[in-house]
Amino acid sequence: MKPLAPPIAIDLLTDAVERVRTDLSRAQSRPERALIFWAAVMAARNLGAQDVIEHEFWGFAFSTGLIWNQASRNRSGVLPHSFETVAHLIRWGLLARDPFGGRRQ
Repeated sequence: MKPLAPPIAIDLLTDAVERVRTDLSRAQSRPERALIFWAAVMAARNLGAQDVIEHEFWGFAFSTGLIWNQASRNRSGVLPHSFETVAHLIRWGLLARDPFGGRRQ
């Protein structure tokens, strides 16, 4: 009998984040970007430990421009009060709560 090869390790969380990156870059309005970001956190909340998910999405928020880089003058697409807003979206996504009150744009 042939021994089985070990399973291939797949990073599902990174795949989930990268899948949302194109949707977020296509979004035109700030509320739409916030909604997509929150939905991504909520969809990924079971793909790892909460602190790992939170860390991954903070990096994602900075890399996609949801949080304003203060060295840059370009603020297009940046959420108002971006740091607090992203913290709120991540927290509520991990708790499977809707920060938009059930309203959709």
